[in-house]
Amino acid sequence: MVPVLLLNEQTSGRDRTGRLAVELRRGGGWLAFWLTVSIVSVGVYTVSLIVVERPASGYLTLWDGWVSAAAAFSPVSLMVLRARLGGPRRTVWLLLAAGATSYAVANLIYLLHDQNQTPIPNPGPNDIPYLLCYLTFVLAALLMWYKSAQNSRRSSYLDGAIAGLSLASVAAAMFFRPTVDVSGDALLVAVNLAYPSLDLLLIIALIAGLAPLRYQPNWSVATMTMAMSIMLAGDIIYITRIANGTYVAGSPLEASWAVGILLIGVSAWVPTTARRSRPVDESASTMALPAIFAVFALAILALAPFREMPTIASVLAVGAISLVLARVLFAVRELRHAATSHREARTDELTGLANRRAFLEQLDQRLGDGRPTAVLLIDLNGFKEVNDTLGHDVGDELLRMVARRIRPVLGGAGLLARLGGDEFGAFVDPVERPGRDLAEAVAASLHEAFDLSDMLIQISASTGVSLAPEHSRQRSELLRFADVAMYQAKRRQQPVTLYDPTDDPHSRDQLALVGDLQQAIAAGALIVHYQPLLDLRTGRLSGVEALARWQHPTRGLMMPDQFIWVAERAGIIPQLTKVMMSLAFRQVHTLERDHPDLGLSVNISGHDLLDERFPDVVRGLLTIHDFNPRRLTLEITETALVADPVRAETSIASLRRLGVRVAVDDFGVGYSSLTQLTGLTVDALKIDKSFIQSLDHDPRITAVVRATVELARALDLHVAAEGVETATALSIIRDLGCHTGQGNYIGLPMPLEDLREMLASQRDDRNNDAPLVATG
Repeated sequence: MVPVLLLNEQTSGRDRTGRLAVELRRGGGWLAFWLTVSIVSVGVYTVSLIVVERPASGYLTLWDGWVSAAAAFSPVSLMVLRARLGGPRRTVWLLLAAGATSYAVANLIYLLHDQNQTPIPNPGPNDIPYLLCYLTFVLAALLMWYKSAQNSRRSSYLDGAIAGLSLASVAAAMFFRPTVDVSGDALLVAVNLAYPSLDLLLIIALIAGLAPLRYQPNWSVATMTMAMSIMLAGDIIYITRIANGTYVAGSPLEASWAVGILLIGVSAWVPTTARRSRPVDESASTMALPAIFAVFALAILALAPFREMPTIASVLAVGAISLVLARVLFAVRELRHAATSHREARTDELTGLANRRAFLEQLDQRLGDGRPTAVLLIDLNGFKEVNDTLGHDVGDELLRMVARRIRPVLGGAGLLARLGGDEFGAFVDPVERPGRDLAEAVAASLHEAFDLSDMLIQISASTGVSLAPEHSRQRSELLRFADVAMYQAKRRQQPVTLYDPTDDPHSRDQLALVGDLQQAIAAGALIVHYQPLLDLRTGRLSGVEALARWQHPTRGLMMPDQFIWVAERAGIIPQLTKVMMSLAFRQVHTLERDHPDLGLSVNISGHDLLDERFPDVVRGLLTIHDFNPRRLTLEITETALVADPVRAETSIASLRRLGVRVAVDDFGVGYSSLTQLTGLTVDALKIDKSFIQSLDHDPRITAVVRATVELARALDLHVAAEGVETATALSIIRDLGCHTGQGNYIGLPMPLEDLREMLASQRDDRNNDAPLVATG
């Protein structure tokens, strides 16, 4: 039990350990003095018990009186000095010092009753300090047990009590039988029973205190343990000899108490090792230790009918067995609690699915077994808008409904988990069920709208898939690859995307691509192609859209979808936008003399729009290139508007104050509501090409486009249609009332020189009113 003392003080702060070291280094100080006196006095007394011949009584006044008293008193000073340093164990050290003082006082009383002259009565006045010594030692041990078990499980109290009672019952049966079967007057019986009883309590306190401890040993621990063990062994031998009538004063047995008390004082100043204590591993707590000690108690009870033994031994054994039964009930309760905690720790409280911890644990186990695995990361599209608009309660209910939709799709083929927010994860055996097929089935399960808050909510999902062992055998890499694939699915507006290393911005190739792109931006190596914008009322070219191209030295001409997303992920999109705008301003400005009304449209990303410095960047470029801001239209996507509507509107207002026009690009495929649209001060809408390309074969799409055009015209917005690939589509959008058309049927993206020739051809036409493309 006692070993916990200095170890806990060491870990409680470096200052206290430093003070111990300072005291140890003080040569000539009180510590050095009393340490020397204690060791010399105990050593001399111990040697005298071996080499000095004793009389028949076994008592010599000089050696067994004065030298013994010095050996008993001197270590007390070491404990008092240690208590003066304070700390959480100060009371314990004071109790130990008081016990050692009581022992020394008892020896002094014995000396004053010189055994050769006036034999001390039995019981006598020295029994009082002797019993106080035992009592304070027991109290100190119990106090240290209490302090050591404060940070342990409650079951450790039972484990310690079982161990102490069991060993105490064994000790009582083996050594204390003659001493507890005493007779005589009441005082003599009480005193004779007090000594073995206090010894039994000391055994219980010492053994019980070890149960909650799992610390790495050190010299202080070893010294304290040795001290208490020596004293306890001396007590047992002394009690046994007294009971058998074989005790002789002045034998080497007398040294056991002096040596024990000296070691207690020395242990107060023995430096601990440099290693910090290792906390108790509560997860390793089992019934093994109490079961082993229970065997000892059962053995005592089994032998009781066949061997005479003190009643106290049987009582202690019964107490130990009773605590074992309580410990079993406590263990069952702990196991139930652990099982519940384990289940709760691995279950998502909101949806009832497995949570991230369970998902990662089972995925690790599967990969560790080397089994083929398809990992899916499923992210809901538009969930944030539902949460922000309808509230978190509705968002939570939507997540529960999504989980109920997806769970049957997976069935028993693998594991489905909610990883956090609106992100779900799953893994399956790709042999039994291909990951892509499962992801498509998940997407299909979400097609039907959800009925929430008396309204139908449509939501979709983007799923990324990675495979083991094809892509990796490491869990972290598979999850990252699936995340990359999911991002690509969102960017491409596809429900499912399988991981492709060429799309990974953090793969070796993509990292090299980022470096190449940075160099191309710095060197001005990017180029611009221009796609014509047709005025559907006049049939003539009214403007162009600037489209970025990158002539890569080894990959050839790269389209925007091959490198724009790389710039976004690498955080260099502002530099790219600035370079492209500067290049387009400079080139189109060269056409201004012959085509002063030619408009220029430039795409900007959400990063640009939400950057509060962006309007100033645009102002600076317009000034540098002397470009008329009224000829410039900046196109932004719906997703950029939805991400942060307030900041987006602030940025749009700043741009329009410059005279720049702002258009919403790819309208119809994002998540902006009509309320948001009416609240934005934009100038134009560009209907997404996915609608325009379906006009000639889907009447429903035609109705949607017609409604969009009517809405825009009601809001006094210019309407453009992109993706015009056929004469039929061109005719339809003109009839629906669109103002501008754009697409491959009207004109492919082209370099500046080709654009110059097209404009020259239109200007030089004999009939200046002839349309660029027939619209009739």
